Amino acid sequence: MCAELRSDAREASHEQRVSEQIRQYEEKGNMHDELSGIFDFWSQTFIRPRITEVTGHHNHIDIYAHAFIESIKATGNPNIGSIGSGDGGLENTIARHMIHLGFPDFKFVLLELSPIQNARAMETAREGGIGDKFVPLEVDLNNWVPDRKFGAMMAHHALHHIVELEKLFETTRNAMEDEASFVTFDVIGRNGHMRWPEAYKIINAIWKFLPPESRTHLQLNYNGEDFLNHDCSGEGFEGIRAQDILPLLLRYFHFDTFIGWGNLAEPFVDRGYGHHYNANNPRDAAFITFIEELNEILTDLGYLKPTQIYARLRKQPVEKPKFYKGRTPESMIRVPD
Repeated sequence: MCAELRSDAREASHEQRVSEQIRQYEEKGNMHDELSGIFDFWSQTFIRPRITEVTGHHNHIDIYAHAFIESIKATGNPNIGSIGSGDGGLENTIARHMIHLGFPDFKFVLLELSPIQNARAMETAREGGIGDKFVPLEVDLNNWVPDRKFGAMMAHHALHHIVELEKLFETTRNAMEDEASFVTFDVIGRNGHMRWPEAYKIINAIWKFLPPESRTHLQLNYNGEDFLNHDCSGEGFEGIRAQDILPLLLRYFHFDTFIGWGNLAEPFVDRGYGHHYNANNPRDAAFITFIEELNEILTDLGYLKPTQIYARLRKQPVEKPKFYKGRTPESMIRVPD
């Protein structure tokens, strides 16, 4: 999340970024609660059907739950490691769904930097009567040393906060049982969640036709004639090495399932500008539909690359990996200039 405009984005020390990251979430619950209605329209209309087509599941809760159940059955290890678990809201929801599916034999190990977030996670779990299904660990994932093996791993929008990705992926791989799965939804676009030049040109051209009130970034309080290609890594670790995630996942793991999406639409549906648009307004819905369809055409042509992914990863090669429209992870890498 972009919290403020800063000019010293590259000067902060690791310790300073750690403090900023913890402080950033002190008074915030689930960051996804701030997403706009037009984001829901975009994701439900365009992204969800692609994920369902490939996975057979209708939402990320079901994807995680079934992957974990399969992985724990295959490995015999009930430990699920959650990288950057935050306030544990998602893990609590997945846990309840796994129990609903008739599979209570698991334990989430919460790997989280902030003690405040871990406390929130455990409070939620205890209130839901499933406190025994969680183990909170306060760790800096850049230097994490596992104290156990895992039957499954997950990272939900956490990898783009990690500096030492190579170390984390090697550590994660070594901590996984041989038949374990590592499941992730994350952001893989340009560092700091900036747009690459080819996407910026298109977005900025569209920007010229927008009414002035739609150009105000509601978080940064910025309004300009040009689209603000802001580097969000100025505070904490937001998007610090996002563009390295996909290439490094390919180096350390084998893909069981991969779906990539996003690019042009994100500035118009995300927290900064998304609240300017109303999903119930046919004109706004048509505008987002146009942008997403344009994005798909340009992705098919290879001109644009996705900025978000769902991936299920393994330690061993997979005989028949599943991809949306045949888009392999290798083909979806945007090589830096």
